[in-house]
Amino acid sequence: MIRVTLLAALFTLALGLPAALAQFVVIESAAPGIAPGLVVEPGQSLTVPAGASVTLIGQDGTPVTLTGPYQGAPEAPKGAAGGSKLIATLSHLVGSAGSDATALGAMRAAIQTGNPPSPWAIDVDRSGAQCAMAGSAPKLWMSKAPAKAVTLKIKATGGMGSGGGSANVSWAPGATTAAWPDRLALDDGADYLLRVSGGMNAAKVTIRLVPDGLPSDAHKAAWMADQGCESQARALLASLN
Repeated sequence: MIRVTLLAALFTLALGLPAALAQFVVIESAAPGIAPGLVVEPGQSLTVPAGASVTLIGQDGTPVTLTGPYQGAPEAPKGAAGGSKLIATLSHLVGSAGSDATALGAMRAAIQTGNPPSPWAIDVDRSGAQCAMAGSAPKLWMSKAPAKAVTLKIKATGGMGSGGGSANVSWAPGATTAAWPDRLALDDGADYLLRVSGGMNAAKVTIRLVPDGLPSDAHKAAWMADQGCESQARALLASLN
């Protein structure tokens, strides 16, 4: 059984509130003077030189890519509407990733070289908040594939949504991913202790379930960031372009 908290529903409503002005936020840029996290106000002109590009997200969550040479104000799709909270949340998320103007490009490269292959993978080695989609079982991921078969022990230890229980996952040699066990409920707000057999350390993970009613992947990334799943949120944004 998968339960989504009231907080998730309220967040969905907040992001859907209409805004009087249309804004954009820069999520990736190879143009000088245009940094990730920049909020572009309605009518604000951007200059993108030849050979460069800038990717923005509009208030409705739609990505827009400006390819140089370009000069002018970005235009939202006809009929697009959305809330300014989305822009503010994404601005903080992307802007806090670092000063590298291609921060999401670096994230995209990292996904291919030793980081979770999907924004929805649960890292069994990392403690803290991790997000999964409501209504679907996530993949479990470990950074180093075991040389021989191991057992991952998962135990629900509490939290505001915990239904309790435990399960073992048989992890195949040479594999970096495994399925979440069917017999163990994935509950929003619940804490889980994950330990690999023979390992000395355990990860304590708090699961947050992303509501399936959010209108776009950008809205999902914003929700994830607000729940503490910043690295997964950035990985999801990196997959949009």
